[in-house]
Amino acid sequence: MKRKTIVISLIVFCILLISSYVGMKEFEKHVNNSDGAYSEYNYSGTNSDNYISISVEKKESWPKELPDDFVLDSHLDENGFSRINEAGIRECNGRTIEVTLQNISEYRINKWDIVYEVPCDMYFDKAWNGTVEISQFGGKNKDTISTKDMPISDTELEYVQVDELYLIPLKKGDKIIYHPVDFEYPLIESQAADSESSKTVGLITYTEDDSFELNKFKVRYYVVKSLEEYALYSILSFAFMFFGILSLACTINLFVSVRYERMHKHDMEIISQAIGTFSKFIDSKDKYTNNHSYRVAGYSRLIAKKLNLHENECEDIYYIGLLHDTGKVVIDDKILNKPGRLTSQEYEVIKSHTTKGADLLKDFTAIKNIATGALYHHERYDGKGYPSGLVGEEIPLVARIICVADAYDAMSSNRCYRAELDKETIIDQLVSNKGKQFDPHIVDIFLKCIENGEVDSVRRSCIES
Repeated sequence: MKRKTIVISLIVFCILLISSYVGMKEFEKHVNNSDGAYSEYNYSGTNSDNYISISVEKKESWPKELPDDFVLDSHLDENGFSRINEAGIRECNGRTIEVTLQNISEYRINKWDIVYEVPCDMYFDKAWNGTVEISQFGGKNKDTISTKDMPISDTELEYVQVDELYLIPLKKGDKIIYHPVDFEYPLIESQAADSESSKTVGLITYTEDDSFELNKFKVRYYVVKSLEEYALYSILSFAFMFFGILSLACTINLFVSVRYERMHKHDMEIISQAIGTFSKFIDSKDKYTNNHSYRVAGYSRLIAKKLNLHENECEDIYYIGLLHDTGKVVIDDKILNKPGRLTSQEYEVIKSHTTKGADLLKDFTAIKNIATGALYHHERYDGKGYPSGLVGEEIPLVARIICVADAYDAMSSNRCYRAELDKETIIDQLVSNKGKQFDPHIVDIFLKCIENGEVDSVRRSCIES
């Protein structure tokens, strides 16, 4: 049973270990790859918050003549006519808008994108490296494209080709969302090299009006803090540590417990065999008392169980019963086996086996009350017993139990001075001596055991052993 418990404990420990490890790894994966809510920073004059710094710059412009085959509202004059020059073309300015992001925090920015709200009507050409998500004409047309792959035949966006350019017309308020490619993120913490903590994005546009403001940028980003800063991670770590230590402690305790029980069992086997061997030596002194000590021990343990004593106490009483007649080893065999009536002097010698037995067992401390059982098992409930003349419950319980068990076995066995008594006579003797020789309550318990056959079962087990 203990071995099974150890195996179960080890399995539970491994499950807890694996579950906690997987839980922390999944949490770490969630932290590093979360698609949850982004933090947002709106660029409107102030160029940084607590985590990220933004700088936006218009690079030097260049002129570009565009044909008049795609006209936006801003390209019309107050009369609704296209603003074209004498050659029938519009003159626009091409310009690169550079947006530089700098991580100024101690944390890694794992995911980010740039939202640009178009400040005026313009043509959008391309963006460096990444993809762009474009909302065109107030959300009428939407698509995510890579401008380097233009032309795109299946896009929902409207565009016009000018020489080698593919220009996407946008109206004021339309949105461009720049999504970086893999090598552009994460933005490493500020202690890292600039090339790792900052990224620059370029947007190429064409406008007729070159005075538009650059305050329509918004950065969305996700900050990856140290795992230890997350309460859930701390809870998982503590739970892992707690259950790990608990399971390990339980496992060690079980191993120690099993080892102790094995040693204890081995020690008890040695004690039991030693006591059993010695009790047989005691019984061999009298040919009429073969196995007497085993039977008294068995009856005594049966009574103790009926009294609801603890299992350990019941076992102790069994061993005490085995050695209750220890003092007889120093009694002359001639007196022990005398078939006739004993003289008063001989009777005194027989009575001395109680005190001599207690003296022999006084240093046997492994079993509690073992000397007490040997000393007082011939005391009588009415105070007329020996060696001390104790009365009633002054007599230790173990001695009162052995007294009934010893008397029953004496009456149910052949002795040198008489044959065994029949069952009815024995019961009559037990009943008539309640409150005299025997504790009444113990006699009542023992009579029930005789009636239901438990006493005979104990007797048979002693014969078989």
